[in-house]
Amino acid sequence: MKICPYELLRIFNAGMAKWVGRAKINTERSHYLIWSPPDRALFVLIQDVVSGTVITALTVEMYQKFNPEDLADEHIRFVMNGMVAAGFAPADYWIPTSALVPHVVNVQLFDQLQLVYLGTFSCSVESFGIEKLGLRKDFWRFVAVQLHAKGHDLDRVVTVWAKPPRGDAVEVLHPESLAARAAEAA
Repeated sequence: MKICPYELLRIFNAGMAKWVGRAKINTERSHYLIWSPPDRALFVLIQDVVSGTVITALTVEMYQKFNPEDLADEHIRFVMNGMVAAGFAPADYWIPTSALVPHVVNVQLFDQLQLVYLGTFSCSVESFGIEKLGLRKDFWRFVAVQLHAKGHDLDRVVTVWAKPPRGDAVEVLHPESLAARAAEAA
């Protein structure tokens, strides 16, 4: 395993390690699934919960040999998609999910400095890139309905921002805005 202790700590502190189980005999040992960017591989770390010391790192194959029921596809998806969203893994490592993923949506209005919170828009995420929300008609319908409910007009919107559960808020552009920006750049 090539990952340095500092990077390992950063992954743990950022909540990108997924708890997958506990030792059956020694219950003071927890098992965490992590992605190691330098190795471009998943590992299961065995940690002493009393001292916080990582005792050993196992490949997924080694871990599954002795604990096949502890490591579910959802655990792998959680870790990989979190690492992609954080920029630690390439976008093509994204694992699609049919589960609804909540995105916090805010807008910047023409005459206001503060963002206006519109609520949470949930949808399945087939590929990485929150910017793709801009291609969804149901997203724009959500924005329009929420703006109207808060007493704001759609034509006062300067920017729409969406933030997934893990990752930064990103500007979401309407397809017409994308076309206009492309024409300006040409």
